[in-house]
Amino acid sequence: MTPEFHSGDGGSNPPHRIFLKLVETKKDRNDFNKIVSVYHGYKKTTNYVGREINWLVLDEDTHKCYGVIGIGSAVMALKPRDEFIGWDKETRLKKVGKNIANNWRFCMIEKGLGSQVLKLLHREAPREWKNKYGDKLVLLETLVEPPYTGKVYMASGWLFLGYTKGLQFKWKTEDELEEGDKIVKDTFEIDGKVEKKYKVVVGTNKPKMIFVKPLTKNWKKFLNRKMSVDEIRRIKKEIYKSVEKCPKCGEEVKPWLVGDFKVVKCKCGYYSRKRVIF
Repeated sequence: MTPEFHSGDGGSNPPHRIFLKLVETKKDRNDFNKIVSVYHGYKKTTNYVGREINWLVLDEDTHKCYGVIGIGSAVMALKPRDEFIGWDKETRLKKVGKNIANNWRFCMIEKGLGSQVLKLLHREAPREWKNKYGDKLVLLETLVEPPYTGKVYMASGWLFLGYTKGLQFKWKTEDELEEGDKIVKDTFEIDGKVEKKYKVVVGTNKPKMIFVKPLTKNWKKFLNRKMSVDEIRRIKKEIYKSVEKCPKCGEEVKPWLVGDFKVVKCKCGYYSRKRVIF
């Protein structure tokens, strides 16, 4: 993993030479949280469910912090985005958590550096996503709440696709459900791991603007591509031949497949169920 990613010269006399430093230590995380809570215009929270990679934006010479930026798991369903990609529901469920990331926080203390920071993000995000999760990142998305206009994204080559529905959701366990709850989804999935939770409408807010940024030339073809029968057989064969170490007791366990899920069950009681991307 590369903890620091430096910008180019940006001209013979650039106003700032900056780099992105991965948030890896407790101090880094505290700095990230503090900057968001103090300087973000409308989202002061720093809790995010699912995958997450964050950076501090630092001066190359003084290491002064100019802001923060982060990516995480993509929104599972966004009608304007999904229509733009053109994929079907089955393909979306298999790839949205693997190959798309949400720019979930972008908060600058120093103004005028937004486009420069996004340029660095476009280059660094796929690298760190691959390093941490082993997946190819081909598309970034972000949501911008009016009256903010997203002009820094548009200036950096992002595409405006439309608006969200303006609904607020909360994931609940079965014990947390209340009479009258409007359930829109009854399974919670992160990185292929499925839990029995319920996505419930808890209110409304302003519809947000949806922006996306393709990161590779053939991104749409990649997201819509389905594996051949031979490729699926090869992956299944590798799974059946593999042996995994139980994270609970350390014993070696052979996984097996149940539909599109790889199941690992150990005699110590450990159990995992993870979706396999075919």
